[in-house]
Amino acid sequence: MVRIAVVGSCMIDLTCFARRLPKYGETIHGTSFKQDWGGKGANQCVAATRLGAETALIACLGTDFFGSEYKIYLENSGVNTKHISQEPTQSGVAQISVADNGENQIIIVAGANNCLSKQKVEEASEYLTRANVVVFQFETPLETTLYALRICKEKNPKGLTIVNAAPAVETLNDELYRYTDILCVNETEAQIMSGLPTTTVLECEAALKKLLTFGCKTVIITLGEKGVIYSSPQSDNHIKHEKGKPVKNPVDTVGAGDVFVGSLAYLLAYRTDMSFERKISVSCQIAAISIMKKGTQSSFPYARDIPAALLLE
Repeated sequence: MVRIAVVGSCMIDLTCFARRLPKYGETIHGTSFKQDWGGKGANQCVAATRLGAETALIACLGTDFFGSEYKIYLENSGVNTKHISQEPTQSGVAQISVADNGENQIIIVAGANNCLSKQKVEEASEYLTRANVVVFQFETPLETTLYALRICKEKNPKGLTIVNAAPAVETLNDELYRYTDILCVNETEAQIMSGLPTTTVLECEAALKKLLTFGCKTVIITLGEKGVIYSSPQSDNHIKHEKGKPVKNPVDTVGAGDVFVGSLAYLLAYRTDMSFERKISVSCQIAAISIMKKGTQSSFPYARDIPAALLLE
């Protein structure tokens, strides 16, 4: 039985590694190149699958070589691909630059991801109405995301919805917030969506409080090496800070946020005995493991790579 459904994107990641990121208008020599499978939807789905979750991905790929290879890869990875269609266009692509210190810059071209329609979501409603957790991002059409959220909340009220609002959108339909159980954003996305500065943890806390007023049940802001802050109206808007543990010599931070979301989805779907605070902490630590390898999904840990004690209450 599929416990986690993901409505989202597939991207082919084309990554250049260099000692530093180039300045505006500058060309520099890189140190290596890597092609990897990415897209926030597929990333989060694969991250949860590698921890042992039964997952389904609702997405669109192109009919190009990349699209055909990606679908085979996802099938071999254990993802239910019944509702991944291939459209007569190019697959989505992400152009990524990564510096030696782990910093990155990313440009995405949505391609086939723009083909994810309401009809395709309707065809996949068998999963949306039964899954314990359904995950969304903003790399596919927003109207489709809202339509799928509406199906989840009207036909599967006990299921949890996680919206990773990336790339961020300044103005959203209020209905989208109301259908979101957990909104997860990083500092930059929080700044765009709240209209408030987020350069310090205190500023992020103010942005979080404003985001809560939009109607979400819980808001999480990821802070990179500083960990995460989170709160909900049920906790009287008391903000908790899960501080990040120092990671020496991070290799590549691309995809770490998706590992956090995928891990959290897995823990919410499978570990009902674990407190929410513990789930946040464990998700942070699993994400930290992923930044010690190059690449996107190629860096995502399997359950066997995670210390057994970490998944215990």
